[in-house]
Amino acid sequence: MPAFTVQHVLTTEDRLSKEMDNSLEEAARQAYFEDFVGERQGEGRKDRLEWLLTTAGIEKLDKGSMAFENLATQSHEITHEDFGKGLKISRNQFEDDEFGFAADWSAHQGVNVVLLPQVLATNAIKANITGYDGLSFYNAAHPINPMIGASGGTYSNVLTGSALTVDNFALACARLESFVAPNGKTRGLKAKYLRVPPALKKIALEITQAKQINATENVIATNYGVKVIIAPELSAASGGSDTTWYVGTDMPGSTGMGKAWIYSLRRAFEFTSYDGVKQVELSRLNELEWHVRGRAALAAGHPFLEVRCTA
Repeated sequence: MPAFTVQHVLTTEDRLSKEMDNSLEEAARQAYFEDFVGERQGEGRKDRLEWLLTTAGIEKLDKGSMAFENLATQSHEITHEDFGKGLKISRNQFEDDEFGFAADWSAHQGVNVVLLPQVLATNAIKANITGYDGLSFYNAAHPINPMIGASGGTYSNVLTGSALTVDNFALACARLESFVAPNGKTRGLKAKYLRVPPALKKIALEITQAKQINATENVIATNYGVKVIIAPELSAASGGSDTTWYVGTDMPGSTGMGKAWIYSLRRAFEFTSYDGVKQVELSRLNELEWHVRGRAALAAGHPFLEVRCTA
């Protein structure tokens, strides 16, 4: 029977922390978001993100006179929110050693922390949230240059009546790879992933002639040059669709802004501790609490980085 002492509490805490760390392997098995979610460090409760709309280029100089880029940017404000969950164990439960469930809770929380970007992104995908141009992320009338609106031309990152077939997959890739920047130049995009719900896994693998690698269930390399990403959170059972699929890519850069979805982490998740508490303080408590909490936000990135296809 564990005594209600600081040492026993810290020993229990250490075990819970190790369970959380050991769960990272399971989290990695379930994770598939790295290809379409970029991560950045948040800087305040509200944060203004800025995207470069044009693509840097090189052109012939007239008589050696340097030409300068007229870069277009677009910004969007996000609000970092608190995320977390707590665990309570009564003093009686602790003294009677009746808290075996706590280890499972800690392991589950380790997985939840790692997968939060994936959960937030797939929820945003299903909700089709508003992006920096004021339109839903998947929309048939995105302005090529949001600074001047539709008068400068529009593009669509949606295909309707498009069940997942070889021809429609090729059409979606062509749509993505044909998008142009505000300066009229092609963006030079290349499709890098095909994201599907589990119901479309078989046809996705057949179309791309994919082969499973590293015993990973959710990310698969293909001979077609794209990854097949199996996204259970986008299934009909999870509020999505069993017939909707997505082709996407990313852009170069090290700021985390080159993905279709942006995860902004304002404060890293932490596991609270009783380290430093004195025995006299602990003896006054009738229950123990452990918190896992952090601050984060999810924003839609460039709409031209994904094409949504519905049957």
